[in-house]
Amino acid sequence: LISKMSYKIMLNVYDLSPANKYLYSIGLGFYHTGIEINGKEYSFGGSPEMAGTGIFDNEPLSLDPETFRTSLEMGTIRSMSDFYRVLEELKMDFQAKDYNVVRKNCNHFSEQLSRKLLDRGIPGYINRMAKMGSVCSCLIPKDMTNSDPVMSGNNGGASGGYQYNNVRDTSQPSSFQAFKGKGYKLGDS
Repeated sequence: LISKMSYKIMLNVYDLSPANKYLYSIGLGFYHTGIEINGKEYSFGGSPEMAGTGIFDNEPLSLDPETFRTSLEMGTIRSMSDFYRVLEELKMDFQAKDYNVVRKNCNHFSEQLSRKLLDRGIPGYINRMAKMGSVCSCLIPKDMTNSDPVMSGNNGGASGGYQYNNVRDTSQPSSFQAFKGKGYKLGDS
């Protein structure tokens, strides 16, 4: 008996900044994405203090409704076993401790998952700011690049087998200081 069932894959896109109201029209912005299939939404996040996979699932569209931008139909697959096989392959590549807002974020995960399942990437505007940021990542404070903007506020509603193993210690204040040293004015000798 051959099954003709197929599973629709959706890309759910959320705004991470009010500036997207203006940036979207010029192909830029700060976005969070998740891949929705069969009643669950899969994404990636983490921090250096976290252990295990950074892949997690939650109810589709369960982030703050005011941040939801759009859902894009990416395609269909015929087998959930193919989906779970690809998800297992990506688990080692997307460890929570490796999260980086510029080099390895939720959009990189959505891109890889979409490419492996459908041989199609996500729209370029979604991760364009991260690509631009990678050019000058040395200027971005490490506390910012390793901080997941979605997980840091609400634990992302993670549930099920790809749950966050949140072991972050937030009891200690950050030691980051933007400017250090004596400083000089123009004309000082």
